[in-house]
Amino acid sequence: MSYHSGSVFSARDRDPNNLLISCAVSYRGAWWYRNCHYANLNGLYGSTVDHQGVSWYYWKGFDFSVPFTEMKLRPRSYRPLGRGG
Repeated sequence: MSYHSGSVFSARDRDPNNLLISCAVSYRGAWWYRNCHYANLNGLYGSTVDHQGVSWYYWKGFDFSVPFTEMKLRPRSYRPLGRGG
């Protein structure tokens, strides 16, 4: 996911990237695109066509659509509590 760090969120009706294609339209999901993607958790569920599915390239590649995803967010300032006390 670090590849997408600092990217602007794009959707089919709002794409601030200056690319020749709209990644949100081409890959069927809104996401933090940067020259499109290596991870797309908002892709078209179940699709294995043209990298349009819910994909994570470095795990299963573009031709496997992940059946379930979950994103959890926390502030950068988060620090886990120490063990034992």
